[in-house]
Amino acid sequence: MNAARVAPETAPEALPDTLLTMLQDLRLTLSVLNRSVGQHFSVNEVDLDCLDILSRHGPHAPSQLAQRMGLHLATMTGVLDRLERGGWVVRERSLSDRRRVLVRADPVQSQRITEHYAHAAQELRELCAVYPEPDLRVVIDFLRRVTGVQVRPTEKETAQAVGPERDE
Repeated sequence: MNAARVAPETAPEALPDTLLTMLQDLRLTLSVLNRSVGQHFSVNEVDLDCLDILSRHGPHAPSQLAQRMGLHLATMTGVLDRLERGGWVVRERSLSDRRRVLVRADPVQSQRITEHYAHAAQELRELCAVYPEPDLRVVIDFLRRVTGVQVRPTEKETAQAVGPERDE
């Protein structure tokens, strides 16, 4: 990326710490946004995370969802019960294995949430338009790698918390 876009007073050795601070600020900003959206729809942030996974990645078995979210299966059951009562998700028997349950997001409800984020998404698209394509590729690569670095430690912790895989 173009070094001129970074504050010139930032020493090269301070850049990783500056970036870490900015990622923490971004996490907090997104948390505040998600809390606001959740309050609007009377769901909590864990519920929103669950709906996000189901909306973007399709139906999941409860154990897969628990693993992906880093929740114990019993906790995931409570989340799904709450979301099902609110009409946000549907539990269905798998067509290929009737013993297996799949959870899917209700597309109409998911669209309501997506519309709530539309303004922020549009602003992000406009911000991206300012940067040349090679810079955006670097940012995308960086974020993919940051996600990978953060996922590896949590996978082990999640596996210990969730326990052996089974479906409801």
